[in-house]
Formats: sequence, C-alpha cells, structure tokens
Amino acid sequence: MKHIKTQNQYCPAGCGYRTDSVTGAFGDYSPDEGDFSICMNCYAILRFGKKWKLQLSSLEESEEFGVKEDLQKAIAAAKQVRVQRALGFEESN
Repeated sequence: MKHIKTQNQYCPAGCGYRTDSVTGAFGDYSPDEGDFSICMNCYAILRFGKKWKLQLSSLEESEEFGVKEDLQKAIAAAKQVRVQRALGFEESN
C-alpha cells in the first residue's frame, strides 16, 4: 500500500480524530481529489479535496458515484479491525 504524509487535520465530522497521512487501499494506488474515504474513528464518509484535504460527504453522494457498496464494506472491515485490536489480536502481514 502506498502511504502519503499530508498536513495535520481532524475528521470533518467532528469526532476529533487526527490524521497526518493517507493510505491507498489497493496496492500502489494513492487517493486523488474527489475520491472517497472513511474516518477510522467514527466511520464518517469523507472525500479528498486538494492536497488530500478531507471533506465531509455521505453515503447518498457515494451512491451517485457508484461506490456506496465499497464504502459500506470498508466501514465493516474497519469496525472488525477495531474489535480485533480491542481483543488483543494483531493484524497479520
């Protein structure tokens, strides 16, 4: 996965989650302006603006671009990771 350092920013949904990087979910892919993402804390639907600035979005908007199902799967996977970490399981490489 390609990992890119960005400016420090907080989740635009207001949960307070701070991030300073983005990681593409698919191989060497890196997110572009307009791509969708999720907050790893509150699972808000987000979009990337210029220079990976996060903006609040919605499932309804993602449906217009045909990615609603992918975002729902990403949210389910992120929740599963949170549960596994809480139970003491480490991610496998």
